[in-house]
Amino acid sequence: MGSEVRLFWRGDEYFRQHLGTERGARPHADPVSLPGGPPLTCFAPHDHVWHTGFWFNWKLINGVNYWENGADRPRPDGVIRFDPPERLEAVADQVVVTASYTYMDPLGVEVGREVRRTAWRRPCAEGSYLVDCSVRFHTGPARVTLDRTPITPETPWGGYGGLSWRFSRGLGAVGGLDASGRRGKAIEHQRAAWATMFGRLDGGPDLRAGVAIFDHPANRRHPTPWRFIDEPGFAYLNPSPLLAAPLELGVEEELVLRYRVLVYPGAPDPARLAATQAEFAASPEDAG
Repeated sequence: MGSEVRLFWRGDEYFRQHLGTERGARPHADPVSLPGGPPLTCFAPHDHVWHTGFWFNWKLINGVNYWENGADRPRPDGVIRFDPPERLEAVADQVVVTASYTYMDPLGVEVGREVRRTAWRRPCAEGSYLVDCSVRFHTGPARVTLDRTPITPETPWGGYGGLSWRFSRGLGAVGGLDASGRRGKAIEHQRAAWATMFGRLDGGPDLRAGVAIFDHPANRRHPTPWRFIDEPGFAYLNPSPLLAAPLELGVEEELVLRYRVLVYPGAPDPARLAATQAEFAASPEDAG
């Protein structure tokens, strides 16, 4: 079944990370919210049942689908095997969990291993908090191709991969902003060091919240191109290192990706977002 980590602030659960449970059978976080607020994530929506709130994934590895499922495919063809035990640490003002995974093809052959480290900072007085995510993907004795469905007129939904956030359908009046000052749908497919999506929520007369994702300068293909989808009932944010092209990895090669996430109430503060990116860019590499 695997394990899960649940975080509370002043009695309110605000983050639940599933490390490898049968709920979706893939690592993800859901529900995620501001402390005391409604969920900001959407789990297994009918339009994309493989969307699992807040998650990291590779869709295709050597042509094998490791993520998507549906009515004709109860499980993905490839397997992401959780390798317990996870390591949980409480350090100063943050909680850190480190988990390991093995990618197995349909014949049971190992194609890669991955170590994921997630660190949650203590929420600030107004409820905002930071989450640092790092992923270390190791290849084995064979080359690996990380890929996505290319975006075409027939497959406009393609291009995604990496860290993703599918927002609750309760998010309305959706807006967006990126590091270059682009707004809303102008963010789609453009490169930026960070981007944020925000809007109004049910639960009060003017309840607003947003999520910003920061791409570390050391990441491959930084600044990454973004998927920014704002359609009725479908709000989605994803810095995708595979959007423009697949990624080839050699034998015994390591790919390291680092991201910072800010969950915040109210409207975005561009100065705060720029300062967060600068602090993240100067931060030392984690120990994951």
